[in-house]
Formats: sequence, C-alpha cells, structure tokens
Amino acid sequence: MKCECQIARDRARKAASDRNRPSARDRGYSSKWDRARAGFLAKHPLCRCGAKATIVDHIRPHRGDVNLFWSRENWQPLCVRCHSSAKQSEEHRSGSNALAHPFIDKPPTCPVTIVAGAPGSGKSTYVAERAGPDDIVIDMPAIMAKLAKAPLYQAPASYARDALEIRNKALRMLGEPNSYRRAWFITADPDPAARATWCRKLKASVVIMPATLEECIANIEADPRRAHCRATHIELAKDWFAKNRQDLKATASAFMKWRAQNTPESDEPEPFDEPDEHDFYADPGDRIRSKEIARRLIELDSLNDHDED
Repeated sequence: MKCECQIARDRARKAASDRNRPSARDRGYSSKWDRARAGFLAKHPLCRCGAKATIVDHIRPHRGDVNLFWSRENWQPLCVRCHSSAKQSEEHRSGSNALAHPFIDKPPTCPVTIVAGAPGSGKSTYVAERAGPDDIVIDMPAIMAKLAKAPLYQAPASYARDALEIRNKALRMLGEPNSYRRAWFITADPDPAARATWCRKLKASVVIMPATLEECIANIEADPRRAHCRATHIELAKDWFAKNRQDLKATASAFMKWRAQNTPESDEPEPFDEPDEHDFYADPGDRIRSKEIARRLIELDSLNDHDED
C-alpha cells in the first residue's frame, strides 16, 4: 500500500497535469463531435462486451492528429467499464512513453517471434539466417538507417521518433489481413517486464540470444559500423545483462532441472539436436535447445546463485 506521502504526491501530480491539460473543446470534442458521436452510437449501439455503448473511443490515440481524430475507421463503441479498464490502463502505463510502448488493439494475423538480447548479441544475424522472402523484419536500427539513408547504427538520433512511429505502424499493421508468413520483431529493450508486455500484445514467442557479455563486447568492438557509438553500445550491453541476470539464471536452472529428470542413467550425455527454425525455447520448462549452451550447461555440476556466470 502507498504511504500518505506517496498518495499526496500522486494527487499533486494529477492536479498539476489536469491544470495544464487543454479542455475537451480545445482537444477537438466540439458540438460537431457530439453530433458525429451520437450518429455513430445510433448505428453501433453495443460495446464489444455486449453492453450498451456510451463512448466513442479512438482505437489509436489521435494525440492531436486531426485526420486520425475524425477517421471513422479509428472509432469503436465502448461501454464505460471497457473504456476505463484495458485501454485506459494501457495508456496510463505508457504515459509519456506511448511511442516506445504503443497501444495495439488487434492481435497479429501471422506468427510473431520476438528476438531479444543485448547490443552485439547477434540478433540481426539470427533473424537474417532464418527470415524468408515472405517474412517481415521490424528492427529499429534498420528503420533509422533507411530513413537517414545511412549505414546501420550510424543514423542521427533525431530520426528516432520518426522510426518509432514507423515501427509502431508496422506492428499495428500485423493485426490487419496480410500475406506475411512470419513477423520478426528485434528488440534490445533490457526490461523483462516490457518484453512480457510485447509478448502479450503480439501473442508472440521469444528468443533470448545466448551470447555472454564478453562476447557482446567483443562483437561491438570488432564492428566498424559501431565505431562512433562503441562506448554507448557497450554500456547498453552491460545494462542489459545487469537487468536480465536473474532471468538468465532462472532459464538455466529450469534447463538443469529438466535435464536431471530426463537424462538417461548411462554416463554418456543425451545428444541434443539443432534447434528447429522457430523452436528455440519451445520445449517444457523453457529448456535451451542450443547445442553450444546445452553442452556448456552439461559440464556444470550445479548452479551457484552467487555465480555471476
């Protein structure tokens, strides 16, 4: 529970936000909107839950975009309960970071694989070796490079916002009918909770790149495209491993537990097959099917909670 000081700060912050927020009329909700809203609800009287709809909601937050505000394809009828639950909580969680974690209203119509890992862990190489001609790859550095017409990792930071908008549009487009065989979403976001949110939004499976911090640093230092941002990418890699160490240990522990329960009684270790194309973590217990990682773990007698490796 929040203490009284936290509650007071939250109230003060909300009051300040309300004072600075334009009125409903200033945000476009004029008498013209009232008439359009009434006509839309007359044609669409029911919410998606079956209750009477009283609110015309913008599927994609318009954030001042007049065309998006008045686009009827962007409207949906909602009851008060539905409007105040899932979508509002999603927008509140996004807050000022709505570009980084946008609201996605429709699940993808094609399978989605999220490939996550630190800078230099081999995410782009992993996807390039597996993506087919009918796949779509959504990768922020690649989008920025195309916008800036620059080599990979060398686009100015000023292109980040436009690249985020294009990335978000591509992610939302996955919910529309399309001909993609699979979508690959590459992310270096170090927050495990953010990855879990992406998984929920995109109904996706996740591949965590198994490279160590030392391997990531070596790859970054050996990549001439990162020469101008080498120090930044190394710090990002260190931050990624600092925030994900416990998750990596949990995955390794689950694998060791599975191996103890499934290894034959003979001293000869059970051979591990190469992973299927999209089956990196598909087995029970999130067991790791990478031959290299499996062999490394087999050599361990036990896992030490204090072992940084």
